[in-house]
Amino acid sequence: MNIGEKIKFFRKQAKLTQKGLAVKSNLSRSYIADLERNRYNPSVETLQVIAYALNITTNDLLKENKTIDNDAQVLYRAITKMSPVQRKKAIKILKAIELI
Repeated sequence: MNIGEKIKFFRKQAKLTQKGLAVKSNLSRSYIADLERNRYNPSVETLQVIAYALNITTNDLLKENKTIDNDAQVLYRAITKMSPVQRKKAIKILKAIELI
C-alpha cells in the first residue's frame, strides 16, 4: 500500500470525508485528494499533521504492510487502542474459537 492509499484507508477508518480531513488538518480538500491519488509526495511535516488529524502515528503511514490485508489492518488498529483488560478479553475470545 502506498502513502496515498494509506491516507485514504485511515481516513475512511476514521469515518472522515476528504473535506473533513482537510478541516482537521488545515489542508485543502483538493490537496488531500491529490495525496490520495499519489499526485504529490507529502513532506514529513504534512504526514505528521495528517497522522495527528487521523489519530494515528506517522509510522502507521510510513511502515510497509505488504502482507497485511485491510481486515488485518483494521484488527491491528483496534488492538493498539485496547486497554490491557480488553486485550486479555480478546485473547480469550480468540482461544475460544481456536484461532490461537
